[in-house]
Amino acid sequence: MVHLSCGNYVCDRKTMNGTVYKIGFGRCNGRRNCENQLDEKYCPVAALTCNGTLLEPSHPKVCDGYCDCRKNCEDEWSCNGYWYYYQCRGSNKTIPGIDVCSDFGIITHKCPNGDDNANCEGAEECISIKPMINFEKKLSINNYTRCTPTVKCLNKRDQTNCSDPTLVFLECHVDGYLTTMSKYICDRYALLPYTYNSSCDDEIDIKCVQPAPGCLLHKHQLCDGKFDCPTRADEWNTVCDHLSVSTCIRRFSSTRKALPLPISWFYDKVRDCRDGSDEDMSKR
Repeated sequence: MVHLSCGNYVCDRKTMNGTVYKIGFGRCNGRRNCENQLDEKYCPVAALTCNGTLLEPSHPKVCDGYCDCRKNCEDEWSCNGYWYYYQCRGSNKTIPGIDVCSDFGIITHKCPNGDDNANCEGAEECISIKPMINFEKKLSINNYTRCTPTVKCLNKRDQTNCSDPTLVFLECHVDGYLTTMSKYICDRYALLPYTYNSSCDDEIDIKCVQPAPGCLLHKHQLCDGKFDCPTRADEWNTVCDHLSVSTCIRRFSSTRKALPLPISWFYDKVRDCRDGSDEDMSKR
């Protein structure tokens, strides 16, 4: 492995024939030269074509957490300095991150050089929410697939350990280990009934509700003073009619703001407060 300087970055360069390629002019040229892709990271984001419409990076639909480009969700591919797509080595072609190392048993390369299915041994895997005929489809979990607006894994493991800290909304234990999970765990594009398996040991990640058609939220987004549903049904829900006087920080939240809880959430064997006070029998 040869260590080369790419501008102010250091990258690892692997070559098929051992040739040393000095990058120098390779920063932000749309072609992947560094093995770890740092030569194309943090580059100015170009405009993209979405459903026949040109979207500039400043467009409100870009990086808003919604897949407006329904085919591959390209409007959410490059956000906050993180990539959720894969750039083929030595090529201008980009593919959805979910296509990397995800053709288990049926190897079909989508990159010209076949690097989308190279070095896949040992990759973390999960069962896809979209099974193939007669057998379960396995997906590879990597930095290109974690914490995207659409849940890909049946057990939501692709929503754990986000690289972007702004996407972290929940902490829970997974197989006994403390893990973070993303804001997208209640997949707004999921079809009801909601049939995902839980990753969290206490199943807090599947406590999703639908206060209005087309609006799927985590229960902790109800009665929080913020309108998440277009119809505002999340704040006008019947559970919001009776709130506690005491407050706590809810587990599914990006802030440390203490809020009251619906009375019905107390002593229901579901820990809704980070400090567990809603289930503290000594305070009953």
